[in-house]
This record gives sequence, structure tokens and C-alpha cells, in this order.
Amino acid sequence: GTSSVPVLTSPPVASGTYGRLFAAYAIRATGFPTGFSASGLPPGLTLNPTTGVISGLPTAAGTYTVTLGATNESGTGTATLSLFIAKA
Repeated sequence: GTSSVPVLTSPPVASGTYGRLFAAYAIRATGFPTGFSASGLPPGLTLNPTTGVISGLPTAAGTYTVTLGATNESGTGTATLSLFIAKA
């Protein structure tokens, strides 16, 4: 293949509110990624590893540092997302 390692292009900051549906955040990256990862997500949020969409119902307020990843045949690119969950 000719792809290079993905470079994440999604916003580095996102926010939501405790107990309210988190509007889907999508991990975006160059290089046609075939899979996505996210570690350190707030409780209640999940990642769809195929689409890169993070969604769910946050069950704890706070500021979370989430490590995002996007993978293709050349490797994995990572970036940090600061995710703020406000008290309701």
C-alpha cells in the first residue's frame, strides 16, 4: 500500500453534560484508517472501533484526557482529546 500513518484531524477538545446524551464525536484522520481506538474515556461513553464515533450517556463529571488512535496498514497515529463533562 501507499498510505502513510494516519494523522488525526478531529478537534482536540470536546464537551458534554453529565446525564445527558453525548453528541457523537467522530475521530477523523487522514490515510483512510480501518480502525479506531480511544483510551481513558469518561464512564458511560463508548467508541465504535469501526466508525470512530464516541457516544453514550456520561455518568461522571470531570475533565478527561482521552488518547485517540487511528490505524491503517502503515501503522497507528494518536492524538490527545481533552473531554470536559459538566455537572448537570
